[in-house]
Amino acid sequence: SGSPRTKNQATTTSNNSGRWFRVRVTDTDSGKTRANVRLPLSMVKSGIKMGMHFTPQVEGLELDKLTEFIESGEIGQIVDVYDDDDGEHVEVYIE
Repeated sequence: SGSPRTKNQATTTSNNSGRWFRVRVTDTDSGKTRANVRLPLSMVKSGIKMGMHFTPQVEGLELDKLTEFIESGEIGQIVDVYDDDDGEHVEVYIE
């Protein structure tokens, strides 16, 4: 158990593509939110394209898979990871 664990990477399909990219990091011990960031999806798309030139994978998340989710127009939770080493629960949504 020292590696990140992924739990149900479920997505919900919608006819309207998401407009926002949200990342929420919660402390698994206290349940308190460490970070809650909401960015326009257009900024994330640009950042991913630049990032893919430098690294194909970030903390176990393949950037091309993330790009596929964004371009598919799906909304909902796309990542739900528990990191036992850092005591963090990381959730990523397209809203």
